[in-house]
Amino acid sequence: TPFIAFVHPDDVDKTVRLVETLAAGGRAVRFSNRYRTADGGWRWLEWWACKGADGLIKATARDETTRQESLRQLDRSVRSLRLAEEVGNVGHWSLNLLDRAVYWSPQIYRIHGRDPAKYRPTLEGGMEAFHPDDREEAARYLSRVVEHREAFEFELRIIRADGEVRRVGVIGRPELDDTGERVVGVFGVLQDVT
Repeated sequence: TPFIAFVHPDDVDKTVRLVETLAAGGRAVRFSNRYRTADGGWRWLEWWACKGADGLIKATARDETTRQESLRQLDRSVRSLRLAEEVGNVGHWSLNLLDRAVYWSPQIYRIHGRDPAKYRPTLEGGMEAFHPDDREEAARYLSRVVEHREAFEFELRIIRADGEVRRVGVIGRPELDDTGERVVGVFGVLQDVT
């Protein structure tokens, strides 16, 4: 039976193209496809293939079905989280204290009225987004989480990019290093409660 008969119908074209590229002298490739099992089910295989000096295509494969299923579950979880954030008008954020990198989920950008393609969040920018009368209080909460490993929860005002003032609820938790002694980051959520 030709090997292609074992390939899932949705993966046949991709697999044939890769084999043709290898046969024409292409470099080694790494790819995944689904293969039929003896019981008629499907398993994901990750392949490494190359054309040998004898002109034959040689390949090895590793079963990655569990990994692929984990990736699909992760993707579903991320989509569910984004939908929940949108419905609840809440987003999540993180601050890496080692390199000062800041991450905002898509909903955080929406709450702040910022375009993710044009705005890169920073710690300073995040603090400046708070209303001038509230910035000192927000800074105190951040200091306490870093210095004393204390989680925080507060409600303050932000000023959106368009100048509109909004009230937000913020919850933050410390992220500790492997020893559990030092705070290396802060993770939290922010909800528009206006």
